[in-house]
Amino acid sequence: MDKDLSCGEDVEDLSEFITDDIGYRNTEVFWDLVRCPIPTRACNKSVKTSIRAALGELGLYACVGITAYGGSMNHSKDDLRNAGILHEPQGELVADLILYARTWGKPRNLMVIPKPDPDSDLDRALTWLKERGYDVLSVKPPDDEDSPQDDLFLQYAQLILGCTYGLYEGKPIIRGRRKMKDIHVIQDFSKPITFEKGATAGVFWNLEDFPFPAGAGWTPDDIYKKIESAFRADGYELSNMLIWAYVDDKEGSWGGDFLRNKTWKSSIYFLPGGGDKSARRNRMLHDIALWESDVFTCSHGFPFPATLVIVSDKDKVRADKVFSHRLRMMIWNQWNVWFLTPTPTVKADDSNWLTSVSEDVYAFPE
Repeated sequence: MDKDLSCGEDVEDLSEFITDDIGYRNTEVFWDLVRCPIPTRACNKSVKTSIRAALGELGLYACVGITAYGGSMNHSKDDLRNAGILHEPQGELVADLILYARTWGKPRNLMVIPKPDPDSDLDRALTWLKERGYDVLSVKPPDDEDSPQDDLFLQYAQLILGCTYGLYEGKPIIRGRRKMKDIHVIQDFSKPITFEKGATAGVFWNLEDFPFPAGAGWTPDDIYKKIESAFRADGYELSNMLIWAYVDDKEGSWGGDFLRNKTWKSSIYFLPGGGDKSARRNRMLHDIALWESDVFTCSHGFPFPATLVIVSDKDKVRADKVFSHRLRMMIWNQWNVWFLTPTPTVKADDSNWLTSVSEDVYAFPE
């Protein structure tokens, strides 16, 4: 069924899809099938539903039109028609995108699958639109071993969302989440935290008990991405994830400039924990209480689905009566509280480090 649909004569009459309500569509999707084909075994209707659901997670619930361009098709034209996906020749994508934006004006949301190559005509067109106030999203298919496989990601909304970048309502979108603050600000609880509506995770990590691996592939942004991917792989679609890592401010290998200058983009923050383990546990406990209060305040007294993840020496936290009592109180109040602890068999330089450790996540208390 691999019939090439990249030529104009292969495109059937699509006039029945052009209806009067197109002017009310909030989002339009432009899909390059040459660079991102439909997975061979995927159901077209399921793919369209997943794209719409991913946009819905961003608050885009209005009718979504999807137009696919060119490509060597793994599905028949009838399948596309039945799924409500339009098809046009490959060479018309950029022109159609500009025409659509010019015809319907703002506010309109535009999504492009996949993310265009830098300096391509499509990339220049999207830059032009963004500079003129249009909200433009692009989907970058996974390209590394820590991401879902290419033949799966279009079939699941949370995986599409995790590959979505761009602008929405003038705010940056990175991996499906809005970035609303200065990325260089260190969030140390001196100012209130604001959250997007939706599932929230706070990760509190004692680096003296459980250091981050060092070397290539383990920058703060890499670490954040790996933890985020682990949540997504387990079916947790997060609107907010923040990580606080506590170090020995005098001797810790992740101290120094990490405590003073935030040069990475992701929401991972290094904080001084004091010179001994008891002081670090106390600061973690107090910061957890502040995070809990900010989540509660932003949700107007009805907290979002929230998960607290603690990476520390489990036995020492259990032995701390104040700390363990506070965690039990959170559980009684319907918070998810997890411990993630190292295992003797997992080495810090193991490429499967996070996945291996994540298998030992369990609820507190046992």
